[in-house]
Amino acid sequence: MPILRFFIPFAAAYFLSSLFRAVIGVISPELAREFSLSPQDLGALASLYFYAFAFAQIPAGVLLDRFGPRRAEGGLILAAAAGALLFCFADSFAALGAGRVLIGIGVAICFAAPLKAAAVWYPPEKQVALSGWIMLVGGLGASFATKPVELALGYFDWRMLFAGLAVLSLLAAMGIAWAIRDIPVDREQRSMAEQWRGLGGLLVHRRFWWVMPWAFTGMGTFISVQGLWGMQWLMHGAGYSKPDAASLLLAVSLISLSGYFFIGALSERLARRGVTNRHLLAAGMLLDLLSLLAISLRWPGEVVWWCLYGLGTSLNVLTYTVLSHGLPATLVGRGNTGLNLFMFIGTGSISFLVGWLISQLQAQGMATGQAFGTTFMCLTAVNALAATWYLLRWRTFEQR
Repeated sequence: MPILRFFIPFAAAYFLSSLFRAVIGVISPELAREFSLSPQDLGALASLYFYAFAFAQIPAGVLLDRFGPRRAEGGLILAAAAGALLFCFADSFAALGAGRVLIGIGVAICFAAPLKAAAVWYPPEKQVALSGWIMLVGGLGASFATKPVELALGYFDWRMLFAGLAVLSLLAAMGIAWAIRDIPVDREQRSMAEQWRGLGGLLVHRRFWWVMPWAFTGMGTFISVQGLWGMQWLMHGAGYSKPDAASLLLAVSLISLSGYFFIGALSERLARRGVTNRHLLAAGMLLDLLSLLAISLRWPGEVVWWCLYGLGTSLNVLTYTVLSHGLPATLVGRGNTGLNLFMFIGTGSISFLVGWLISQLQAQGMATGQAFGTTFMCLTAVNALAATWYLLRWRTFEQR
């Protein structure tokens, strides 16, 4: 199958998936104003997408196995289009939430589907390159949800934005249906109950519990900050204007993308010098913690600390490789699925709990800026616990 015919529709769908995930942050001031939403309400709204995405992984994976990438992803993206339309016309918090849930379900396999298709059509070396390029496009989608969307809101409102995203989702579904060929499907498909039992086999593996807490907290924190709380912190905790906050978050996203290039370009050279993925992941954890602490305490050089946070979080992707390198081959696929599941459950939980804590502190009379600072310090502490667990268990998995 021609590379561009494969790449363009799948990459477009993954771009939209990442844009949907992060766009709530830039439009949060408008939503809060129009629907009188508290920080707790905003956190709950953001979390619905992540919970829907997480719990759709297993059933959506069954659909992917049974019907193939073309029909499974093409059909699910229609749910995302419907969710965007519902969000566009929402007149209540419940309608906004229902729209976010549909979107989360609709984009659940936007990365898994092209990986499955590529495994059938292309040799291993091309599969790696294609997955890297699709991840890059996804990162651009998250970046687009910052300053570019903020600029677009100068010309039309958030409802028109979601109407446009619904149309683009429909076009993406049509593109996949037209351009992508069906692949042979496994006739001995596993049921959903078997998929959950397979995940259970992963949950008894010690290596999974070594890295999972960081996926839950560290990776969950970054996605939550990128998707909502970074914008809110910069505006209400640090006193930035909305345009300046959007610009800084764009810089953070682009620096995070540059970190992926660093990993790809230098990881093999570093490994030959004894610096492996587990060392790079630990370095990323420490950089994350230092940056979050500096941001929470408003240390001088705030822009630099935010950019360093973006760089540190780019190393989080190595959580997957650190896990896979110590798993039996039969568990690697389930390892990625399980890590995704817990990462997005963590993101949803953190998104909600941050809003809940800010609202509780404000209700007790704490100033808004102080409430944000205290909450970010709590985030830093939770991340520190997960990083400490990883480091304390280092020798247990030293040779694996």
